[in-house]
Formats: sequence, structure tokens, C-alpha cells
Amino acid sequence: MRRQGFTFLEIMIVVSILAIIFAMGLPFFLHHRAERELEGAQRTLQTQFGLAREASLTMGPAAGSASANNGTPVIACVMTFPQTGPGFIMQTVDNNGNVLQTFQAPASVSIAIPPGPFRWDCNGALDPTSNLGAGPTKGKFTLSSTNTKTQLTITLSPAGGASIP
Repeated sequence: MRRQGFTFLEIMIVVSILAIIFAMGLPFFLHHRAERELEGAQRTLQTQFGLAREASLTMGPAAGSASANNGTPVIACVMTFPQTGPGFIMQTVDNNGNVLQTFQAPASVSIAIPPGPFRWDCNGALDPTSNLGAGPTKGKFTLSSTNTKTQLTITLSPAGGASIP
């Protein structure tokens, strides 16, 4: 008489093989996911810098003229980091105190920032009082993952633009 189906032993062998494959792939998957979160935060932060610069161009008196402040460009928006640890928060506020945008990073991402503050004038450039630091870390915002040893940077230039190296 011929049996149909699988024996318990055959099923257990297949389940064991699948468990081994899963156990080997899980660390790679978790590392890969953490890196994607970090890259996503980096790109979002770069976009937020661009949006702050763009907003500053549309907010100044007479669409960017410096005449309302004795020839000095008016501060149009300020970027602050109320929380810089894991899951950092970044806010951009206009010259009237209205919150333009808020970004909260994933809980696994933290940031190291230059001294600040970061102020864009109505011409879209960083105000001279913005402190980007000095030396090789000037203008560098370093994002790091709490799950991996990966670090990514964004560089903010005095002209107000941000770049990913």
C-alpha cells in the first residue's frame, strides 16, 4: 500500500532548514532597515533645509528687498533643534513665530549639529550670525544610527543651500 503525504520527520527537516535560513538573513535585514531609516532622515533633512531657504525667499519685505532693515536683509525664518538625541526634532519658524515645518526623525536616528542658530534672511542666504562652526566640521550635520555604526552627513553652506557629500 502506497502512502500519500509527508511524514512528521520530513516536515520537521523542512521547517529546520527554513529556520536556519531565516536566522542567517535576519541580522542583514535589520541592518539594512536601519541604514534605510538613516538615509531617509538625511534626505528629509536636506529637503527641510531647501524648504526653509525657499520659504525665506518668499517672506521678506518686498519679496527679498533689504530696504526695510536699513540695507540689511531681514531674517525670514529660523531653524531650531529642540531635541537632538535619538528621534531628534527639527522646526522651522518664520519671523512672526509661526511654525512652518516640523520634522521628527525615527527613534533610531540622532544628530550632531553645529553650534547654531540657523537663520535664513529674505534673500535665501544664511544670516552672518548663523554659527556653522569652524574647521573641517564647518556646516556639517552628522546623522547616526543607534542600531548600526553608520554615520551620514549633510553640509549647510553660508549661501543657505544643503548638500549630501
